[in-house]
Amino acid sequence: MIKKWTIAIGFLAIIAAVIVLSQVGGMTRFEHRTLRCHNPLIGPFEIVLGKSKIGETLHLAQPQGDSLITIIDATDTQIIAANDELTFMMDHKDAQVQVLRKSRISRSKCEKTEFAM
Repeated sequence: MIKKWTIAIGFLAIIAAVIVLSQVGGMTRFEHRTLRCHNPLIGPFEIVLGKSKIGETLHLAQPQGDSLITIIDATDTQIIAANDELTFMMDHKDAQVQVLRKSRISRSKCEKTEFAM
């Protein structure tokens, strides 16, 4: 009788540990964020974020075509990425993006979606 209770309690403890770890991101293997924006400087665009590490690339989708932009600086909340024509300063927690084209700058509030597995 005691052995059955011990097994049941052990099983419940394992389930509780899995739930706690999944809630704090301990079991996250893949993260994917998308920012959908409209900016007066460049029109509608979408930025797909995977890893937020310096040197990684982000996918920039626009009606006129897709391109890759390189992350040149990254913190816990902000990412700066650039290509030959544009610089993007993204606050991915607040879903705000500043676009710099030559000497003009414009800010956009974006729609954010997140996926983690």
